[in-house]
Amino acid sequence: MSSANFSTNLDLPFLIKILLPGFVTAFLGTYLLFPLATLVIGYSPIFDFAGTILNLSLIDKLILWVISGFILGIVITSLDSYIYDIFQGFMFWPCWIREWCYIGHRDIYNKLTTDIPHLQRIRDNSNNEIEIENLTNEIRKMSKDIREYPIDEEFIESTKLGNIIAEYETYSDKQYGIKFNIFMSRLWYILPEEVRKDIQLRGARADSLVYLSFIFFIFAPLAMIRIIQTREIFFKWIGASELYLLVVFMLLITIFVCV
Repeated sequence: MSSANFSTNLDLPFLIKILLPGFVTAFLGTYLLFPLATLVIGYSPIFDFAGTILNLSLIDKLILWVISGFILGIVITSLDSYIYDIFQGFMFWPCWIREWCYIGHRDIYNKLTTDIPHLQRIRDNSNNEIEIENLTNEIRKMSKDIREYPIDEEFIESTKLGNIIAEYETYSDKQYGIKFNIFMSRLWYILPEEVRKDIQLRGARADSLVYLSFIFFIFAPLAMIRIIQTREIFFKWIGASELYLLVVFMLLITIFVCV
């Protein structure tokens, strides 16, 4: 499920959604996949080419990363539905983890649906201006939080991203009785051009973050294996401690988006 329509122009949404994830994949692959493959597979003629890449100047590497990043970005985008299925908890999740996450999100949703009306009743019966202001702020915060969940409990998913998408896709059906795909396809052509561009940009940012999280999820374990096996600093301009922090950062981004 992609949040943005595919852009055929070399505009900002294209760069964010296609080129950025592909560029990051090409960059990490250069310093992780090739060195790790030499340890696992041994010598191969293709690794001579990899060594040539590593010895290129920075400008030549950037040009190569941009070109390969464009190709890899198209490949990643073609896997869009599979990537979203993973982050929504539909694929490759152990049943007990999916169930545990689902129960947690269901409990949060039920608490919000109970607490908001309760606080509204207290606010309506209060004569204290300070208390009313505090309760109003709390209700606003809870109302924002509950918008990250679908309207009905039956559509609750196992992950945060899954619930946001479920809310996104079920809103039109519950509010207007129109399926999301039909609603959005009709609405899209009557929106002003600037609104469509803004939606495309916002969708491209969301898609790019999901793609990057998926890339980090793949490369973070490879980085740890590379560190453990070689004990080398293969990013020459940073130290070992910074490299460990980079791995942790990649995993945290993945967890933030997913859970």
